[in-house]
Amino acid sequence: MLAGRRAQPQCKPLHARVKLLAQILLARANALKHDRQQAEALYERSLALAQRIGLTDLTFELYDAMAVIAARQGNLTRANELNGCALQLAQTLSNLPDAEQRRKIGTALAIWSAHAFFQAEPEQSKTLAQQALSLLDPVKDSFLYINTNGVLGGVAMLTGNLEHAQTLFTYCYTYFCEIDDITTSIFYRWHLGILALRCGDWPLAQIVFIENLTWLQSHSKDYDMFVHNLHGLAEVARQQTRYEVAAKLLGAVTIICNTIKYVVLPLYRPDFEATIVATSAQLEPDIFAAAYAEGYAMSLEQAVLFALAS
Repeated sequence: MLAGRRAQPQCKPLHARVKLLAQILLARANALKHDRQQAEALYERSLALAQRIGLTDLTFELYDAMAVIAARQGNLTRANELNGCALQLAQTLSNLPDAEQRRKIGTALAIWSAHAFFQAEPEQSKTLAQQALSLLDPVKDSFLYINTNGVLGGVAMLTGNLEHAQTLFTYCYTYFCEIDDITTSIFYRWHLGILALRCGDWPLAQIVFIENLTWLQSHSKDYDMFVHNLHGLAEVARQQTRYEVAAKLLGAVTIICNTIKYVVLPLYRPDFEATIVATSAQLEPDIFAAAYAEGYAMSLEQAVLFALAS
């Protein structure tokens, strides 16, 4: 009787690898669409499969990808845990040539340095970034190598060395423009706008944030960048004593964050809170509340149009 039963099909290694790669591609697509919850679920499934069939290289990549998503969701504790797993795995990949193992360790350290930066921990971030740069290949790992220099630019900004920060941010911005990676270049151009704010150059900051929003409006769904550039224009409006405009933009920023479940990272949170406190202090409570509510009722598209016209 048992002999007559058809054997259950087994998950062949090749099939498992194809399935895993398909899941990774889908997860990456979802990450690009900012559907991070779905992307995280797919990464978790992919990680379980990669570990089950012993694909250590892909396991390493998945740890790093999941750490990035966790960080962008504001869960930096989880991001650090995943970075720790990636680093520990990289240090045990004895089957790789020494140079490749160094690059893996460098990759884990580079991503960890960025997360330390987002946690407003400049000293740890600087140490990790310097260690990463000593291990990464400037050519083969150019994306991470340049971004890690950007982390050092962020550290310089946090510690008051604004001239060095501008040099590194400009270097990163120029590089990503040259390779036509506009999304990443916008990230560094936004940081140049922050530097302009810190130097008191409101007109330059305004130009930077407006140009960023104009490009994002037509080419991107990077909602994080919409949030930060809108906030930048709110701070510019406050500095220019256009307090009601600032209040409306702050309301719009809040509803966008709530809608996409975006948690402003510890590095940037004090600036957001300071703009709200300083703006509300310059308006009568009912006037501030009305302006803020008007902004809160805006869609993303309406908020961008309002910001560009104000």
